[in-house]
Formats: sequence, C-alpha cells, structure tokens
Amino acid sequence: MAYEYEELILHDVKPLTNPGPPFRHEAMKELQEVYRKAKAWDNYLFSVKEDAKNEFGDNEDLVKHAVELNEKIFMGDE
Repeated sequence: MAYEYEELILHDVKPLTNPGPPFRHEAMKELQEVYRKAKAWDNYLFSVKEDAKNEFGDNEDLVKHAVELNEKIFMGDE
C-alpha cells in the first residue's frame, strides 16, 4: 500500500484542529502513530507473502490464501 497522501494529510491536520496547540499536538501524534502501525502491518503482510512464496512456490492461490488467513486471524473476521 502506498502512503502517497501521508505528508499532505499530516500537513492539513494543523489548520483543521483549531481548539488549540495541545489538541493539535495530540492529534498529530495520534495520526503519526496510525501511519506507523499501518506501515508495520503492511510490512508484516509482505513478509507473510514472501514466506508463503518460499513454502508454496508459484502457486498464487495458496499464497493469496495464506495472506488472507493471516489477515483474518489478526484482524478478526470483519
């Protein structure tokens, strides 16, 4: 997943949060944490995919299933 809008969103949060500097600072910290966790999750799924490719070779169906299964296990079956 690309995070092409990350900088733009983080920059735009400042004018949208007018309650004052403490709220703005906390909002920025929270948003940065969300991006950090999203990137970590994407890296994890990439490693699962690589492990599945090593295990199952070029069988795309099994690789896709392994990634989907990991998503369901860790994210819950939403």
